[in-house]
Amino acid sequence: MSTVTTIVDLLPPEIFEPPPLSPQLLTPQESIDSLINDVPNTAVPANAREAARNNIIREMVETERKYVQDLEVMQVCRLVCSWIFALP
Repeated sequence: MSTVTTIVDLLPPEIFEPPPLSPQLLTPQESIDSLINDVPNTAVPANAREAARNNIIREMVETERKYVQDLEVMQVCRLVCSWIFALP
């Protein structure tokens, strides 16, 4: 961990992107509405079990999107580190 911190401290501030804004918290019904809006032709949940299932799927998709964003940040850091350590 200290190695990563040391490397990050050496990087110029302009390479860092501002963190994405956190989404506002939604009520369970609003969460389902956003899921329905993301996926066309999705039927309105018939019952609470289906609504809960839709909510879980939405959370999984959001988690996967965040994971991909984190991988992209790591890729940028790797490129910058290779650039820094390649300098004579």
